[in-house]
Amino acid sequence: MDKLDVYTRKWATTLTEDDIAHLLQAVYKLPGLLETLKISERSAVIGKTGEDKFTNICRNLPVNYKIQNTSKQGKRGDFIITYSYMGMVKRCLVDIKTYTSTIPKKEVDKFLEDLTFGSYDAGLILSYNSKFAGISDYIYIEEQCLPSGKTPILYLNSDDDLLIAQAIELIISKAVVYNNKHLNIERIESLIEHINNSLSSSADVRRLLSEMQTSVAKSIQRCQESLTMHETHIKKAVREMSSCVTKTMLQQITPPPIEARSDNINPDIKATVAVPDTVLQKMRVQDHEAFIELTKLQWDDIEYNVDNKYIAVLISKNMIANVSSLKTKTSVCIDFQEELKIPEEDFELLIYKVTKDNSFICQLNAHLVEFIKKYMSL
Repeated sequence: MDKLDVYTRKWATTLTEDDIAHLLQAVYKLPGLLETLKISERSAVIGKTGEDKFTNICRNLPVNYKIQNTSKQGKRGDFIITYSYMGMVKRCLVDIKTYTSTIPKKEVDKFLEDLTFGSYDAGLILSYNSKFAGISDYIYIEEQCLPSGKTPILYLNSDDDLLIAQAIELIISKAVVYNNKHLNIERIESLIEHINNSLSSSADVRRLLSEMQTSVAKSIQRCQESLTMHETHIKKAVREMSSCVTKTMLQQITPPPIEARSDNINPDIKATVAVPDTVLQKMRVQDHEAFIELTKLQWDDIEYNVDNKYIAVLISKNMIANVSSLKTKTSVCIDFQEELKIPEEDFELLIYKVTKDNSFICQLNAHLVEFIKKYMSL
C-alpha cells in the first residue's frame, strides 16, 4: 500500500474480497488475451495476402466477370463474382482459406451457411496450402439443395494461378448449365479426375525428390570430409618423404644458404613463425593466446586457411588437429592416427565430445594445449 499514490490507495481501501479476486483473475488472463490478439493480427496479415493474390488472378478473367471484395462484410464470404451474358446474370460466393493444416469441417459448414442465407448461383471455396477435412481430391464439385435451388459448389486446393482462374470459369459454367444443357458434363468430370490424379502424383514425386536431395547432400558432405582427410594424409606422407630425402642429401653435400620458406623450415624453427593475422582475425580474441601456444608445439606440418571449414590443420606423428572458428568458441577436431591408451583423468579438464567416427571435438583452451603436447608424439 505504501508504494501506491494517494488516490490509488484510497480506491484500494474500498475493494472487497470479491473485487480483489476479479482483479487477480483479470491480471492472470491478460497474457493469454495478448497472445490471442497477436495470433489474430498474424492471421489477418496472411488472409490479406491471400485476398490480394486472388484479386490479381481475377484481373485475367474475361470482361463479363465482375469481382467484389466482401471480406469486411459479415456472412458474405471474401468475394462475390458476378457473371453476365446476354441478359443472364450468375453470382458466385468465394471464400479464401490460407490454413497450413487441414481445413476443419466447421469452416466448410460456415461457408455453406453463408450460401444458404444469400442469393447465389454457385460457390467456390479455395485453399492455397491444405486440403479440406473429409475431401481427399484437390478439385471436388458437389451440389447442394439450397433455398435458391440446386447450387454447385467447387472445393479447390491449389495455389496455381492458371488452375484457379479455370476453376472460376468452370463453376460459373456449372451454374449456367441448368439453363443451357449443351455443356459436356461427362468430359468436364473426366478432366477433373485427370487433374486430381496428376496433382496427387506430382505431390508424391515432389516428396520423393526432396528425400533424394537430402540423401545426396548428406553423401556429398561425407565424401568431402573423407576427401579432406585423405588429402591431409597424402600431404603428411609427402612431407615426411621430402624430409627423409633432404636429410640423406645433407649428409653428402653442404647446400648454399637460401631464404627460408614455409615448406622447408625446420620444425624447431617453424614453432617461432608468427601466426598469420588473417587466421587470428577469424577467431575470438580470447582464444588467440591458446591458439598461438598450440602452434608452437612440435608439429610436423601446419597449414593455415585450408578452406571455409578449417582455419588451420596441424599434423604430428600420431594425430591431425583441425581447427574451426565459431562465433562462441574455437573448436579442435583431433583424429588420432595410432591407437593410444589415455587415462580417463586426462579428459577431466577438457570440454569435448566424441563423434561417430571416433574423432574428438574439443574446445580450445590451455588444458587442451597441455593434453595435445603430452600425446602428440608418443
